[in-house]
Amino acid sequence: MNAAERFGVSRNSAWLLFCCALMAACISALSYLYIGLDKGLDLTDESYYFLWIDQPASYLIAGSAFGHFLSPVYRLFDSDPAALRRFGLLALMLFAAGFSLAVTARSRTNSLADKCGGWLLALACAGTTVTYYFVWLPTPSYNWLPLPAAFLLLTGLVLIYNKYSDWLSALAIGAAGLLAFAGKPTTAVGFALVYGCGVLILRGFTRHALLHVAQSTICCVALFLLAAGTFLDAPLAIEQARSYIEVFGATPAAGGGFIQGAVGPVGYYVALAAAVASFRLPPQKAKICGVVAAVAAVSVLVSRLPAYGVGQGAIAMTVSLAAVANCLAWAPTRPDWRLLAIVSLGHMLPWICAFGTGNTLLFQSSFYVSLPLCAAIMTAYLCFGGRDWRTMAVALLATFFAFAALYAADRSPYRIHAGLNSQEHSVPVGGGLLRVDAPTRDFIENLRRQAAAAGFSPGSVVLDFSGELPGAALVLGGRAPYFPWLVNGYDFSERLASAAVAQLNPDDRKQAWIVRSDAPRTFTAAFVTSLGSDLDKDYKIVATALHPLYGRQVILYAPVDRAQ
Repeated sequence: MNAAERFGVSRNSAWLLFCCALMAACISALSYLYIGLDKGLDLTDESYYFLWIDQPASYLIAGSAFGHFLSPVYRLFDSDPAALRRFGLLALMLFAAGFSLAVTARSRTNSLADKCGGWLLALACAGTTVTYYFVWLPTPSYNWLPLPAAFLLLTGLVLIYNKYSDWLSALAIGAAGLLAFAGKPTTAVGFALVYGCGVLILRGFTRHALLHVAQSTICCVALFLLAAGTFLDAPLAIEQARSYIEVFGATPAAGGGFIQGAVGPVGYYVALAAAVASFRLPPQKAKICGVVAAVAAVSVLVSRLPAYGVGQGAIAMTVSLAAVANCLAWAPTRPDWRLLAIVSLGHMLPWICAFGTGNTLLFQSSFYVSLPLCAAIMTAYLCFGGRDWRTMAVALLATFFAFAALYAADRSPYRIHAGLNSQEHSVPVGGGLLRVDAPTRDFIENLRRQAAAAGFSPGSVVLDFSGELPGAALVLGGRAPYFPWLVNGYDFSERLASAAVAQLNPDDRKQAWIVRSDAPRTFTAAFVTSLGSDLDKDYKIVATALHPLYGRQVILYAPVDRAQ
């Protein structure tokens, strides 16, 4: 007797029940997020993203080309930051749903499949993309680009399996490579290795495999040339990258040693081993592996739940592996190992997307957990078909992480004074409006009002020597030279600030406005003076405001001739 029938519920009734719950959960999570994407403004990282996207060609160094790729979209929406954020969500939903539909398109040949169930699973995969917003940095950036690229990569590989047009799959894979490179070059290298593995799985080391690699390379190069001929200044991007390496070095400042950053909780590896064993072992032993994986997932959940935001990656990736192990253990027939292997690459991709970060890999992988969650949903589909309550149950389980991410974002949004429900005060930012909390509104309005009274005009050069406030240039409508964020506290910091001042022409250097604060990381007055800007003789304090998050005094200096 089926598990659902033990409780007096037929298979169809159970399926319909889970379908209704799944639709309600996905639509409510996605709608809540979409409506709330005008909330909050982080004055550090996110302001840095906006400055870079707004004028990517005005900076002399850049770690990646993400600003060049996102700037046309920003301009398309009249520099409205909320519209750019909503575009980011819709794009993620589209690519995740596209991957799901590529897998379920086999409904013509798979007797277990169901087209209605396929569309519901596409909605579920779209819903998992809400997990990207767990720390509430909703503006697309170099952290965002690898996620749509990963879905494109998986879709392209599935299209090869489905024997669709080779050129269509090559186009998807070429676009994935270009987007990954625009986000982080290290990610593009990792994607190339994953693509190579996928082609070998599907076609072996044959002439057809080499031909597809050539087609994908041609598509990637053609897309790059198209970008270079329209919105991407390729020589400038190359020079920005070269200068970036000169200042920062070839690798970012690490948030922890490689081993410390790479190793996840033991339960994750137990669930991984159990999932692999479930496919290889006979049904009875496979079910034992499913139980082991479930226990491992519960152990990780219990240990990481108190700090969910930080632990989202470990929990979601472990639970998705446990779901895979149990689907394989209880499947009436084993799915084709080649398609299963391609889908299962989604469990590997978060680590590859995270590689090259200054954070620990385990934390950074949390941005990309929609990949293993979608892989678990697709594994359930391959095991049970689209018209089975167990498939919908796995999809509903994956959707749970969307609500958990929204809860984490509201509880402790990244470097924002209050939760999302407190972001209700509208302020102009860029070409649109964002809703912020009261202290952030007061900070922005006070700084703008006092700067305007002192003669500040949009486009003026702003040198942020506070070391932590690129948002000052953003909210003032100023121009940050050389690099959007003169971050302090690193061995390269003074070298970066010196280079930023050195490249200014004499008029801009003389007319530049300066931001400092009483924060520990602010550049010292002596260092600022050594750059040719005597704060006592050449500048006058014209504005002060309290930092909304830290409560520190932020000080705006104007050139003496402007202040007078």
